[in-house]
Amino acid sequence: MEINEELAELIGVFIGDGFIGRYGKFRNSYHVEFSGNLEYEKDYYEFLFGIIKKYFEVNPRFRIVGGTIRMIIAYKQLYEFFRDLGFRDGIKNNIVSIPEKVYKSDILNFVVKGIFDTDGFFFLDKRKIYRKPYPRMGFSTKSEKLFFQIKRLFLKSGYKVYTRVGFV
Repeated sequence: MEINEELAELIGVFIGDGFIGRYGKFRNSYHVEFSGNLEYEKDYYEFLFGIIKKYFEVNPRFRIVGGTIRMIIAYKQLYEFFRDLGFRDGIKNNIVSIPEKVYKSDILNFVVKGIFDTDGFFFLDKRKIYRKPYPRMGFSTKSEKLFFQIKRLFLKSGYKVYTRVGFV
């Protein structure tokens, strides 16, 4: 399957809030899950639902637990889509990165959009040292490789990048 802008954004969301796994006695149940904030991301998850339905012809299920919305897709083809990109089963937060195939492509900005939609933030810094509110954006990750991929990308694009690093 050729990766277009919508699928690239889905990959970015997966990097931020997704995981894959195989379950069941014979590990023959293939799962892709996304997890986010119910209050702030419900509409966004409906948008993702549309992408998944459009390209994989499957209807994700939703589970709401407390303030969390989880989108669960038990579909082998979607699982294999992420596996073919190099993602592995289970917890990925310390090791996740943008796959090289996508990092070197012209759709990289859409992957970054998905990452920022999940793990990014934007705010206006209203400290008195600024005459007007100063726009700032950032993102948080536990993955050192992802951190440096994003940092290089923004530096290459001409942005000033300030970092606080504390990998554990």
